[in-house]
Amino acid sequence: MFTARKVITFLVLLLHVAQQVQPSAACPKQCKCTNTNVICSSRGLTSVPDGIPPNTTILDLSGNTFLILDTAFNLTELQLLNLDKCGIKELLPNLFKGLANLRALYLEGNRIETLKRDTFSGITFVHVRGSVGCLGYRKGCMLDLRKNPIGSINTGAFRSTLRPSIILGGEPNSTLTIENRAFESLKEASIVIENVADLVFKAFAFDGCSEPHLIRILNSGMAMLYNFAFSGIDRIEEFEIRNCTIGEFPNGLFHKTSFHGELNRLSILWSNIMTEIPYMAFYGIGVRSISIAYNTMPAFGNFVFFGMKFYSLEIAHTHQESLRMELNGIKGASGGVSIRNNSFSGIDKTHSLVAVTSTDCISSIIIKI
Repeated sequence: MFTARKVITFLVLLLHVAQQVQPSAACPKQCKCTNTNVICSSRGLTSVPDGIPPNTTILDLSGNTFLILDTAFNLTELQLLNLDKCGIKELLPNLFKGLANLRALYLEGNRIETLKRDTFSGITFVHVRGSVGCLGYRKGCMLDLRKNPIGSINTGAFRSTLRPSIILGGEPNSTLTIENRAFESLKEASIVIENVADLVFKAFAFDGCSEPHLIRILNSGMAMLYNFAFSGIDRIEEFEIRNCTIGEFPNGLFHKTSFHGELNRLSILWSNIMTEIPYMAFYGIGVRSISIAYNTMPAFGNFVFFGMKFYSLEIAHTHQESLRMELNGIKGASGGVSIRNNSFSGIDKTHSLVAVTSTDCISSIIIKI
Protein backbone atom coordinates (compact mmCIF):
# COMPACT_ATOMS: atom_id res chain seq x y z
CA MET A 1 0.00 0.00 0.00
CA PHE A 2 1.38 3.37 -1.03
CA THR A 3 1.88 5.85 1.77
CA ALA A 4 1.91 9.59 1.15
CA ARG A 5 5.65 9.61 1.73
CA LYS A 6 6.25 6.89 -0.86
CA VAL A 7 4.10 8.74 -3.40
CA ILE A 8 6.04 11.98 -2.88
CA THR A 9 9.35 10.13 -3.14
CA PHE A 10 8.21 8.48 -6.39
CA LEU A 11 7.11 11.81 -7.88
CA VAL A 12 10.43 13.45 -6.96
CA LEU A 13 12.35 10.60 -8.60
CA LEU A 14 10.14 10.81 -11.69
CA LEU A 15 10.70 14.57 -11.94
CA HIS A 16 14.45 14.05 -11.56
CA VAL A 17 14.51 11.51 -14.41
CA ALA A 18 12.44 13.82 -16.60
CA GLN A 19 14.89 16.67 -15.99
CA GLN A 20 17.81 14.44 -16.97
CA VAL A 21 16.36 13.49 -20.35
CA GLN A 22 14.83 16.87 -21.18
CA PRO A 23 17.02 19.08 -23.42
CA SER A 24 18.38 22.22 -21.78
CA ALA A 25 16.34 24.43 -24.13
CA ALA A 26 13.80 23.86 -26.85
CA CYS A 27 14.83 24.07 -30.51
CA PRO A 28 12.58 25.66 -33.16
CA LYS A 29 11.06 22.84 -35.19
CA GLN A 30 12.35 24.30 -38.48
CA CYS A 31 15.95 24.37 -37.23
CA LYS A 32 18.75 22.12 -36.09
CA CYS A 33 20.31 22.82 -32.72
CA THR A 34 23.69 21.64 -31.48
CA ASN A 35 24.81 22.88 -28.09
CA THR A 36 24.25 26.64 -28.38
CA ASN A 37 24.27 26.71 -32.21
CA VAL A 38 20.93 27.15 -33.96
CA ILE A 39 21.04 26.46 -37.72
CA CYS A 40 17.97 27.52 -39.70
CA SER A 41 19.59 28.21 -43.09
CA SER A 42 17.64 27.68 -46.34
CA ARG A 43 14.48 26.37 -44.63
CA GLY A 44 11.97 28.44 -46.60
CA LEU A 45 11.28 30.69 -43.63
CA THR A 46 9.45 33.99 -44.12
CA SER A 47 9.87 35.17 -40.53
CA VAL A 48 12.29 34.56 -37.69
CA PRO A 49 11.13 31.39 -35.93
CA ASP A 50 9.81 31.44 -32.39
CA GLY A 51 11.45 29.55 -29.58
CA ILE A 52 15.11 30.34 -30.21
CA PRO A 53 16.90 29.41 -26.96
CA PRO A 54 17.99 32.47 -24.98
CA ASN A 55 21.54 31.10 -24.59
CA THR A 56 22.10 30.83 -28.37
CA THR A 57 25.59 31.91 -29.43
CA ILE A 58 25.42 31.15 -33.19
CA LEU A 59 22.24 31.77 -35.19
CA ASP A 60 22.28 31.03 -38.93
CA LEU A 61 19.18 32.27 -40.78
CA SER A 62 20.82 32.68 -44.19
CA GLY A 63 19.07 31.75 -47.42
CA ASN A 64 15.52 32.37 -46.22
CA THR A 65 13.08 35.12 -47.28
CA PHE A 66 12.56 38.00 -44.85
CA LEU A 67 11.48 40.97 -46.98
CA ILE A 68 11.06 43.19 -43.93
CA LEU A 69 13.05 42.22 -40.87
CA ASP A 70 10.98 43.35 -37.90
CA THR A 71 11.90 40.89 -35.14
CA ALA A 72 14.22 42.12 -32.39
CA PHE A 73 17.04 39.75 -31.47
CA ASN A 74 16.95 39.75 -27.68
CA LEU A 75 19.73 37.18 -27.35
CA THR A 76 22.33 38.53 -24.96
CA GLU A 77 24.78 35.64 -25.53
CA LEU A 78 24.66 35.84 -29.33
CA GLN A 79 28.10 35.95 -30.98
CA LEU A 80 27.33 35.34 -34.67
CA LEU A 81 24.18 36.21 -36.58
CA ASN A 82 24.06 35.21 -40.25
CA LEU A 83 21.37 36.88 -42.38
CA ASP A 84 23.08 36.54 -45.77
CA LYS A 85 20.94 36.25 -48.90
CA CYS A 86 17.56 36.59 -47.21
CA GLY A 87 16.02 39.06 -49.67
CA ILE A 88 15.78 41.68 -46.92
CA LYS A 89 14.67 45.08 -48.25
CA GLU A 90 14.13 46.89 -44.97
CA LEU A 91 15.62 46.73 -41.49
CA LEU A 92 13.49 48.32 -38.81
CA PRO A 93 15.32 50.43 -36.19
CA ASN A 94 16.83 48.95 -33.04
CA LEU A 95 16.46 45.28 -34.03
CA PHE A 96 19.98 44.54 -32.83
CA LYS A 97 20.09 46.93 -29.88
CA GLY A 98 21.50 45.39 -26.72
CA LEU A 99 23.54 42.66 -28.41
CA ALA A 100 26.63 42.92 -26.22
CA ASN A 101 28.76 39.92 -27.22
CA LEU A 102 28.49 40.01 -30.99
CA ARG A 103 31.51 39.02 -33.07
CA ALA A 104 29.89 39.05 -36.51
CA LEU A 105 26.68 40.20 -38.18
CA TYR A 106 26.42 39.06 -41.80
CA LEU A 107 23.95 40.79 -44.14
CA GLU A 108 25.64 40.25 -47.50
CA GLY A 109 23.61 39.79 -50.67
CA ASN A 110 20.30 41.24 -49.54
CA ARG A 111 18.15 44.03 -51.07
CA ILE A 112 18.60 46.67 -48.38
CA GLU A 113 18.10 50.15 -49.86
CA THR A 114 18.44 52.48 -46.87
CA LEU A 115 20.14 52.37 -43.49
CA LYS A 116 17.76 54.43 -41.40
CA ARG A 117 18.43 56.16 -38.11
CA ASP A 118 19.17 53.61 -35.37
CA THR A 119 19.38 50.67 -37.79
CA PHE A 120 22.53 49.45 -36.05
CA SER A 121 22.34 51.39 -32.82
CA GLY A 122 23.35 50.06 -29.43
CA ILE A 123 25.44 47.05 -30.51
CA THR A 124 28.68 46.12 -28.75
CA PHE A 125 31.03 44.07 -30.90
CA VAL A 126 33.66 41.96 -29.19
CA HIS A 127 37.08 42.79 -30.57
CA VAL A 128 38.63 39.90 -32.49
CA ARG A 129 42.40 39.91 -32.77
CA GLY A 130 43.40 40.80 -36.31
CA SER A 131 39.91 42.01 -37.18
CA VAL A 132 40.87 45.57 -38.09
CA GLY A 133 40.76 46.05 -41.83
CA CYS A 134 37.90 44.02 -43.31
CA LEU A 135 40.01 43.05 -46.30
CA GLY A 136 39.50 39.71 -47.96
CA TYR A 137 36.31 37.68 -47.84
CA ARG A 138 35.00 37.63 -44.28
CA LYS A 139 38.44 38.31 -42.84
CA GLY A 140 37.79 40.56 -39.92
CA CYS A 141 34.39 41.71 -41.15
CA MET A 142 32.16 42.04 -38.14
CA LEU A 143 29.36 43.86 -39.99
CA ASP A 144 29.22 42.75 -43.62
CA LEU A 145 26.84 44.79 -45.80
CA ARG A 146 28.34 44.04 -49.21
CA LYS A 147 26.23 43.40 -52.31
CA ASN A 148 23.22 45.38 -51.11
CA PRO A 149 21.75 48.20 -53.24
CA ILE A 150 22.13 50.65 -50.36
CA GLY A 151 21.38 54.10 -51.75
CA SER A 152 21.66 56.12 -48.56
CA ILE A 153 22.94 55.97 -45.00
CA ASN A 154 20.87 58.30 -42.85
CA THR A 155 21.96 60.40 -39.90
CA GLY A 156 22.52 58.29 -36.79
CA ALA A 157 22.39 54.87 -38.46
CA PHE A 158 25.12 53.56 -36.13
CA ARG A 159 24.45 55.51 -32.95
CA SER A 160 26.15 54.23 -29.79
CA THR A 161 27.60 51.17 -31.50
CA LEU A 162 31.01 50.02 -30.27
CA ARG A 163 33.94 48.42 -32.10
CA PRO A 164 32.42 47.22 -35.39
CA SER A 165 34.40 46.52 -38.55
CA ILE A 166 31.99 47.64 -41.28
CA ILE A 167 32.26 46.86 -44.98
CA LEU A 168 29.95 48.36 -47.62
CA GLY A 169 29.74 48.26 -51.40
CA GLY A 170 30.29 45.75 -54.14
CA GLU A 171 27.17 46.32 -56.28
CA PRO A 172 27.91 47.22 -59.96
CA ASN A 173 26.82 50.71 -61.02
CA SER A 174 25.81 51.45 -57.45
CA THR A 175 25.01 54.85 -55.97
CA LEU A 176 25.49 55.60 -52.29
CA THR A 177 24.87 58.87 -50.47
CA ILE A 178 26.16 59.19 -46.92
CA GLU A 179 24.22 61.88 -45.07
CA ASN A 180 25.63 64.30 -42.51
CA ARG A 181 26.48 62.65 -39.17
CA ALA A 182 25.68 59.19 -40.53
CA PHE A 183 28.37 57.75 -38.25
CA GLU A 184 27.75 59.93 -35.20
CA SER A 185 28.58 58.35 -31.82
CA LEU A 186 30.05 55.31 -33.55
CA LYS A 187 33.09 54.32 -31.47
CA GLU A 188 36.35 52.45 -32.18
CA ALA A 189 35.19 51.34 -35.64
CA SER A 190 36.88 50.26 -38.84
CA ILE A 191 34.99 51.33 -41.96
CA VAL A 192 35.69 50.09 -45.49
CA ILE A 193 33.65 51.37 -48.45
CA GLU A 194 34.57 49.75 -51.76
CA ASN A 195 33.46 49.42 -55.38
CA VAL A 196 30.79 52.15 -55.38
CA ALA A 197 30.35 53.78 -58.78
CA ASP A 198 28.80 57.02 -57.50
CA LEU A 199 29.74 57.72 -53.89
CA VAL A 200 28.57 60.98 -52.31
CA PHE A 201 29.67 62.19 -48.89
CA LYS A 202 27.56 65.04 -47.58
CA ALA A 203 29.15 67.69 -45.34
CA PHE A 204 30.14 66.30 -41.92
CA ALA A 205 29.28 62.71 -42.93
CA PHE A 206 31.70 61.39 -40.28
CA ASP A 207 31.19 64.12 -37.71
CA GLY A 208 30.90 62.59 -34.25
CA CYS A 209 32.65 59.35 -35.19
CA SER A 210 34.95 58.67 -32.25
CA GLU A 211 38.34 56.90 -32.19
CA PRO A 212 38.00 54.91 -35.43
CA HIS A 213 40.88 52.57 -36.19
CA LEU A 214 40.66 53.24 -39.89
CA ILE A 215 38.48 54.52 -42.70
CA ARG A 216 39.26 53.19 -46.19
CA ILE A 217 37.56 54.25 -49.42
CA LEU A 218 38.57 51.93 -52.25
CA ASN A 219 37.89 51.58 -55.98
CA SER A 220 35.05 54.11 -56.02
CA GLY A 221 33.93 57.21 -57.89
CA MET A 222 33.40 60.44 -55.98
CA ALA A 223 32.24 62.99 -58.52
CA MET A 224 31.10 65.30 -55.74
CA LEU A 225 32.77 65.70 -52.37
CA TYR A 226 31.09 68.30 -50.17
CA ASN A 227 33.15 70.74 -48.14
CA PHE A 228 33.94 69.27 -44.71
CA ALA A 229 32.86 65.77 -45.82
CA PHE A 230 35.56 64.15 -43.68
CA SER A 231 35.52 66.75 -40.92
CA GLY A 232 34.93 66.19 -37.24
CA ILE A 233 36.41 62.70 -36.89
CA ASP A 234 37.79 62.34 -33.38
CA ARG A 235 41.22 60.63 -33.01
CA ILE A 236 41.40 58.41 -36.08
CA GLU A 237 44.47 56.23 -36.63
CA GLU A 238 44.41 55.88 -40.43
CA PHE A 239 42.41 57.40 -43.30
CA GLU A 240 43.04 56.06 -46.81
CA ILE A 241 41.60 56.81 -50.24
CA ARG A 242 42.92 54.37 -52.86
CA ASN A 243 42.23 53.81 -56.54
CA CYS A 244 39.33 56.27 -56.66
CA THR A 245 38.16 59.01 -59.01
CA ILE A 246 37.64 62.36 -57.29
CA GLY A 247 35.74 64.86 -59.42
CA GLU A 248 36.25 67.90 -57.22
CA PHE A 249 38.58 68.17 -54.25
CA PRO A 250 37.07 70.79 -51.90
CA ASN A 251 38.91 72.85 -49.33
CA GLY A 252 38.42 72.12 -45.65
CA LEU A 253 37.83 68.45 -46.43
CA PHE A 254 39.39 67.23 -43.15
CA HIS A 255 38.73 70.30 -41.00
CA LYS A 256 38.77 69.53 -37.26
CA THR A 257 39.68 65.87 -37.81
CA SER A 258 42.26 64.65 -35.33
CA PHE A 259 44.66 61.73 -35.77
CA HIS A 260 46.34 59.63 -33.10
CA GLY A 261 47.91 56.21 -32.50
CA GLU A 262 50.93 54.45 -33.94
CA LEU A 263 49.92 54.77 -37.61
CA ASN A 264 48.60 58.35 -37.52
CA ARG A 265 48.46 58.48 -41.30
CA LEU A 266 46.47 60.09 -44.10
CA SER A 267 46.94 58.57 -47.59
CA ILE A 268 45.54 59.37 -51.03
CA LEU A 269 46.97 56.80 -53.43
CA TRP A 270 46.63 55.61 -57.05
CA SER A 271 43.65 57.91 -57.66
CA ASN A 272 42.45 60.15 -60.47
CA ILE A 273 41.92 63.64 -59.04
CA MET A 274 40.18 65.75 -61.69
CA THR A 275 40.81 69.19 -60.17
CA GLU A 276 43.75 70.72 -58.38
CA ILE A 277 44.05 70.20 -54.67
CA PRO A 278 42.91 73.63 -53.55
CA TYR A 279 43.80 76.33 -51.08
CA MET A 280 43.69 75.13 -47.46
CA ALA A 281 42.52 71.66 -48.47
CA PHE A 282 43.99 70.13 -45.32
CA TYR A 283 43.55 73.08 -43.00
CA GLY A 284 43.22 72.41 -39.29
CA ILE A 285 44.39 68.81 -38.92
CA GLY A 286 47.42 67.40 -37.11
CA VAL A 287 48.77 64.15 -38.53
CA ARG A 288 52.10 62.37 -38.28
CA SER A 289 52.38 61.30 -41.91
CA ILE A 290 50.58 62.30 -45.07
CA SER A 291 51.12 60.52 -48.38
CA ILE A 292 49.72 61.77 -51.67
CA ALA A 293 51.26 59.30 -54.07
CA TYR A 294 50.96 57.76 -57.53
CA ASN A 295 47.93 59.86 -58.45
CA THR A 296 46.80 61.44 -61.71
CA MET A 297 46.12 65.11 -60.93
CA PRO A 298 46.63 68.56 -62.45
CA ALA A 299 48.11 70.65 -59.62
CA PHE A 300 48.65 71.54 -56.01
CA GLY A 301 47.12 74.95 -55.39
CA ASN A 302 48.46 77.69 -53.16
CA PHE A 303 48.65 77.14 -49.39
CA VAL A 304 47.32 73.58 -49.69
CA PHE A 305 48.77 72.58 -46.33
CA PHE A 306 48.24 75.86 -44.53
CA GLY A 307 48.04 75.45 -40.77
CA MET A 308 49.01 71.77 -40.71
CA LYS A 309 51.21 70.26 -37.99
CA PHE A 310 53.37 67.21 -38.61
CA TYR A 311 54.49 65.40 -35.47
CA SER A 312 57.44 63.05 -35.05
CA LEU A 313 57.58 59.82 -37.02
CA GLU A 314 60.31 57.31 -36.44
CA ILE A 315 61.73 55.91 -39.67
CA ALA A 316 64.84 53.71 -39.59
CA HIS A 317 65.57 54.79 -36.01
CA THR A 318 65.60 58.49 -36.91
CA HIS A 319 62.97 61.02 -35.91
CA GLN A 320 61.52 62.76 -38.93
CA GLU A 321 58.34 64.53 -39.73
CA SER A 322 57.48 63.86 -43.32
CA LEU A 323 55.17 64.90 -46.10
CA ARG A 324 55.51 62.67 -49.15
CA MET A 325 54.57 63.64 -52.71
CA GLU A 326 55.54 60.65 -54.82
CA LEU A 327 55.04 60.25 -58.55
CA ASN A 328 51.96 62.37 -58.97
CA GLY A 329 51.44 63.13 -62.64
CA ILE A 330 49.11 63.24 -65.63
CA LYS A 331 49.11 60.17 -67.85
CA GLY A 332 50.22 61.03 -71.32
CA ALA A 333 51.11 64.62 -70.44
CA SER A 334 54.68 65.83 -70.55
CA GLY A 335 54.21 68.60 -68.02
CA GLY A 336 53.31 66.38 -65.09
CA VAL A 337 51.87 67.85 -61.93
CA SER A 338 52.07 71.59 -61.33
CA ILE A 339 53.55 72.82 -58.05
CA ARG A 340 52.62 76.43 -57.39
CA ASN A 341 55.03 78.89 -55.76
CA ASN A 342 53.10 78.86 -52.50
CA SER A 343 51.79 75.28 -52.57
CA PHE A 344 53.65 74.39 -49.38
CA SER A 345 53.53 77.76 -47.67
CA GLY A 346 51.91 78.15 -44.29
CA ILE A 347 52.81 74.74 -42.87
CA ASP A 348 52.83 75.23 -39.13
CA LYS A 349 55.44 72.63 -38.21
CA THR A 350 57.53 70.19 -40.24
CA HIS A 351 61.12 68.98 -40.30
CA SER A 352 61.35 67.55 -43.79
CA LEU A 353 59.42 67.53 -47.00
CA VAL A 354 60.19 64.81 -49.53
CA ALA A 355 59.18 65.37 -53.16
CA VAL A 356 59.97 62.33 -55.31
CA THR A 357 59.13 62.64 -59.00
CA SER A 358 59.67 60.52 -62.08
CA THR A 359 62.06 61.93 -64.65
CA ASP A 360 59.43 62.07 -67.40
CA CYS A 361 57.14 64.30 -65.30
CA ILE A 362 59.25 66.90 -63.49
CA SER A 363 63.01 67.26 -63.71
CA SER A 364 63.44 69.43 -60.63
CA ILE A 365 61.52 71.18 -57.90
CA ILE A 366 62.56 74.00 -55.63
CA ILE A 367 60.23 74.37 -52.62
CA LYS A 368 60.49 77.12 -50.04
CA ILE A 369 58.67 76.84 -46.69
